[in-house]
Amino acid sequence: MIKPLSEAELEWLAETMGQIQLNTEEGMSLSMADGFFTALALAPTAVCSTEWLSWVLAEECDLANPQTEQRLLSLLMRHFNRVQYVIRQQQPPEFEPVFLYQVDNEKPWVADWCHGFIAGVNIAQDSWQLAMPREEDALTLELLVGMSTLLPPDVDASFYAVIDAEDDEAGQMARQMRAAAFDALDAYRLKFDPNAQWEQLLEVCVMSLRDQLLHPETVADLCPCGSGKAFTDCCGGSHRQLH
Repeated sequence: MIKPLSEAELEWLAETMGQIQLNTEEGMSLSMADGFFTALALAPTAVCSTEWLSWVLAEECDLANPQTEQRLLSLLMRHFNRVQYVIRQQQPPEFEPVFLYQVDNEKPWVADWCHGFIAGVNIAQDSWQLAMPREEDALTLELLVGMSTLLPPDVDASFYAVIDAEDDEAGQMARQMRAAAFDALDAYRLKFDPNAQWEQLLEVCVMSLRDQLLHPETVADLCPCGSGKAFTDCCGGSHRQLH
């Protein structure tokens, strides 16, 4: 078992990575890196640290001293290994994404995490496409893309309903993806949990991809969550339950 980072270690890592972003306008936040690592854990083909490190950190990040750099790399590698263990080996997985939070707002901002996840998919895009022939898996990825375009939680939801004629093609597409994400959340609330938030929908998406990519043979067996039910009657069914 890989020991998770402590709260103090996560806070230090988040602050250090945030400073790198501020100084270089490159690299990832801790939340984005956590989503990125989750996608790499699900990837049909393995990606080694020498390939992903330049995505997570700016190529020329000026750290205060060698000790800071060593600690940063050590904690990043440990967190990467922890995510690999949780996603690929732990049954059931203790899926606890690292989200960004704004001051005086208790709702997580899932967009940054989803943005990192999609970046992780893009590293091995061809192998992802080959591993997911089902249309519903492609739709799940599209939903994660839609959530990556969400604005901070304190933005009034009515903003999303406004169509700005001055938007360029990319802006219009982002609005369409956000609208699809809101529709999916509304559908989930209607069917399962009227109080569900974005983080619940994100968990359903990621665990669905985990089932398909890592455990496709369990479809006819007992559910790996430990409920004792058949996989298709529990986490693998259209009425998926969160555990």
